[in-house]
Amino acid sequence: MTDFESDQQSTIVGSRFPVLFQRQVTLFLAVCVVDLGSKWLAFQVGIYRPLVTPGLNRDLALGIVSTSAPRAALVGLTLAAIALLVHSALLSRATAVSWLILPLVAGGAVANASDRLATGAVHDWLNLGVAVANIADFALLAGLMLYVRISWTEHS
Repeated sequence: MTDFESDQQSTIVGSRFPVLFQRQVTLFLAVCVVDLGSKWLAFQVGIYRPLVTPGLNRDLALGIVSTSAPRAALVGLTLAAIALLVHSALLSRATAVSWLILPLVAGGAVANASDRLATGAVHDWLNLGVAVANIADFALLAGLMLYVRISWTEHS
């Protein structure tokens, strides 16, 4: 039996929970450190390459929701995010990779939120041609895609 299979069969009070929790905390911290470090390199050190286009994003949810949106929309988005995190925590025992959802989404959200709290905007710097993003955006997107994939297969 692999470590992941053992983790998958454990319960929250089981003996393997601390190992799974350590993995989640490590990934969460890695997302935050890599994202904030990459923003520092792009904006403060000035490492510019063809893919790097520093910019400030004052909007929310990958630029989909404007900060001038009605407060009810922002509250709804926050409640949806909390529901996703709670459900992904429940899914974390469903498959060998579902434990990745929570730290990817939370790490990306916390990294971007800390950036927004410190400067009033999120620092995006990776020019994708159609948008400018950052590492936290990719972590969030990966976590959400994994969540949809696992939820879809669980209900099929």
